[in-house]
Amino acid sequence: MRHRMLIAFVSVLLSSASWTKGSFTELPAGSYGGSSGQDKPKIALPLPRQYEYLFSRIAILHLRASFKEQRDGIDGSVYRSLIPARLNLSSGEAAALEEIAFNCLAEVKTIDDKINGIIQKHRAKYPGGRIRKADGVPKPPEELARLQMERRNRFLLARETLRSRLGLRFDYFEATMETYLQRTFVR
Repeated sequence: MRHRMLIAFVSVLLSSASWTKGSFTELPAGSYGGSSGQDKPKIALPLPRQYEYLFSRIAILHLRASFKEQRDGIDGSVYRSLIPARLNLSSGEAAALEEIAFNCLAEVKTIDDKINGIIQKHRAKYPGGRIRKADGVPKPPEELARLQMERRNRFLLARETLRSRLGLRFDYFEATMETYLQRTFVR
């Protein structure tokens, strides 16, 4: 059951239109903190996107671990422990992070399903993708903006839940997560 949920999460996340280049913006160089002496650009990723990426990465690694265990018969714990190790989390903190991540992704999947349904319904009005010149470019349904905001807020709510679960270690966690994301996106 858990394996199927992970597959569903990953498929939705990978097919999501939210992973576009427009989600990332470059900031001026100077605050990367690398020891090479060079200033590397810093990528400013909006907070909901940071958590979306982190939670998605956790789900993908859990899926990979399950795959390795089922197909190859080898221990997949190395994949499951990768992010908690990089973020210097204790086993209790890692369990809290994973629980919050999977719950958030499940809620976001229901929102994404609604969004995809609205988009499909809207596209059905224009068979073959053809729009008459007289009609002009159609506006997207207004409900999409509300659902996108709800989706964004789910990640922020998960962040606050994580803050309450980690307590005083939350600031350290978030700083470590930012460093992890910088290493991931800035090379």
